Amino acid sequence: MADFACSRAVTASIAGPQGDELYNDPPEPPQIDRIRAFSPDIVILWIGGNDIGFADLRNQCVLSAEDCTADRVRTERALSEARALEPRLKALYESIVTGSRASLYVPAYPQIFDQPSGGDCGSLASDEAAFGAELIETVDNAIRKAAADAAVDGYRVKFVASTQEAFAGHGACQPDPLVHTVTFGGLLEAERHVAGGQELLHPTEAGYEALTSEVSSAIAKSLSTPNPPSRESNPAILR
Repeated sequence: MADFACSRAVTASIAGPQGDELYNDPPEPPQIDRIRAFSPDIVILWIGGNDIGFADLRNQCVLSAEDCTADRVRTERALSEARALEPRLKALYESIVTGSRASLYVPAYPQIFDQPSGGDCGSLASDEAAFGAELIETVDNAIRKAAADAAVDGYRVKFVASTQEAFAGHGACQPDPLVHTVTFGGLLEAERHVAGGQELLHPTEAGYEALTSEVSSAIAKSLSTPNPPSRESNPAILR
């Protein structure tokens, strides 16, 4: 197994170098080069959230005293960008499996705002949490459609839907969350660590374990179907 995931990666980071002054200096090499060198049987890819600027939107909503959804131009732009991901994702998925023996698994992003109108959302207003839920759902729809279209065209791409509900009852507004929350305690914890701010509204260790369980189950199920990936699988992880 190999983990080629890279912080703040976008779809262009798979086929091209990824570099910025804060997180990737010098630039990281294209992830697809690493995939081809590793020659895996299975590739797991989470991508798309950074393409719509999730981290910047999160910061605008968390750090501003005003409801960030009041700026309808900004929220509609984000949703439009999420819907526009589909053809870009389809092309990316196809490029990863082309000329490779790998099957590509693309899990949905977990719905971290499963009940935004109830519970403590910390520094996020209920409207902001509801917008977050809508945005995640829109990105997941783009991932689902892109995977389905690629599969119809004969590419070995499989959408993992179960990860979307992996945090049900344990979202960012719940008392026992599987994500780093933006409540007072969560923000204080983030302040104590250099990378803590990056982890806000990202899975906790237990959250990643829950996601891993869902993805592993999906792969195991596909191995029992006709023409599955090799049982002597050699997976690679990207995001």
